[in-house]
Amino acid sequence: MKACFSGYIPTEYVFPVDEKVREVRELLHRIDEVLVGCAAAGYSHFYCGMAGAFELLCAERLLALKESPEYLHLRLVGVLPVAGYDLPGKWKPLHTWVSRCVDETVCLEASVNTYLARNWYMVDNSSALICWYDGGHAGTGYTLDYAARRGLRVFNLAGRRGPPSA
Repeated sequence: MKACFSGYIPTEYVFPVDEKVREVRELLHRIDEVLVGCAAAGYSHFYCGMAGAFELLCAERLLALKESPEYLHLRLVGVLPVAGYDLPGKWKPLHTWVSRCVDETVCLEASVNTYLARNWYMVDNSSALICWYDGGHAGTGYTLDYAARRGLRVFNLAGRRGPPSA
């Protein structure tokens, strides 16, 4: 089975995305719990959109998990919205490292709605969505709504119930 990650870019969180912040440490713990639970349930492939802080944090935690022998079978698939996509600023080092560590890279063609197309590609190829959505106005809300309509199992680590239209 396959799952995908979706979440905000760093500037859209209500707390600073820094491991010294209590909320971030709690979030990392929840990510670990969901990834271990997904692996136990038979999920083996995880799609990462490579653009948001949450997605990269999930990818980083998955790569750490893969260091344990019982999780070597897990696969991380980087889904780039366009060829040559790179994340600027503070997140560039983590983006670069994750890009080098993925097991596979899928590169989509540029389109009018490049990021939405990338998110829908991941949802269309998954049976679960691991996300952070707290009701803000961002692409993650559209992705969560689309995943709910497609019947995916949703793990929303922000704790909000249901899609944004609910």
